[in-house]
Amino acid sequence: MNLAGQGTPADIPQATRYFDQAAKLGNLDAQFALGKLLLQGDGLQKDIARAMLWLGQAAAKEHLQAQYLLGKALPLEADVQRHVAYTTNRPHF
Repeated sequence: MNLAGQGTPADIPQATRYFDQAAKLGNLDAQFALGKLLLQGDGLQKDIARAMLWLGQAAAKEHLQAQYLLGKALPLEADVQRHVAYTTNRPHF
């Protein structure tokens, strides 16, 4: 519970590493959580490109929260064209 600090002090970088490991193994909730953390930049540096990658992977596998957040984040990103090109090559939900 490194993210929320339950039973241990909150450690966002450690939680991010755990989410990254699980996301690479295909865990949809980890892909969503990692994408959300990277998009918001709470406790770590924002990384929009990686956030979109992980949210896109979870969304492509029908993770509803990832689909919502990905759709909400696309218009807010300054470099919309790059993300539109990325999502155009992905399966439609």
